Amino acid sequence: MTGELPTHYQTTIRRFLRFGVIGLALGMILGLAWTELGRSARYGEVNGQPQQVDPPEGRIKLELPPGYKWEAGLSFKLSHGHTILIAGLIPLCFAFTLVTLHQAGGKEISPGALSWALWPYVLGASGALAILLYKGVVGFAAVRGGNFDLAAIEGSLFAGSRALKGACYGTSHSAMAAGAFVLVYQVFRSAGHIGAPKPQDNAKG
Repeated sequence: MTGELPTHYQTTIRRFLRFGVIGLALGMILGLAWTELGRSARYGEVNGQPQQVDPPEGRIKLELPPGYKWEAGLSFKLSHGHTILIAGLIPLCFAFTLVTLHQAGGKEISPGALSWALWPYVLGASGALAILLYKGVVGFAAVRGGNFDLAAIEGSLFAGSRALKGACYGTSHSAMAAGAFVLVYQVFRSAGHIGAPKPQDNAKG
């Protein structure tokens, strides 16, 4: 054991833990939200065409061809699992890794390196998940509203601009990947010093 964690380790771990706990909670909420939202649609014999039917008890009700509900709600459903993984489990693993690395005697990672790992990952992951949730909410809300043209719905996203869509995807995913790469690289370098003889040990020998 190598003693108390450095201050910048404590700060980074605290932020990863908070982000991870929020991500887990939000992922669970999104799962429940999709379950509730999905009740407004069902599969039925509609001659291959989606249609609205008389809503029981005031609920919007749709009858959809096989596979249509899955395709229309795909982004919303994916946001549940992606949030749990990207904003929940991975940040918690990052925090655990830093603690384990320090206690095992790894070389200390600099404050700057941890900042370059933390903030790009947190901001990039938040942006990527926001995009996924945006697509899911807009897409399924449009179907619930009676617009069954999925291609038109997809084309209307991001104000219909492919450039804006590409910029949002590229920026968020690149930042998230860069932050993760920086941390993995720094952990790999630091782990190489575990068990290595210290300079003072060589002097004594």
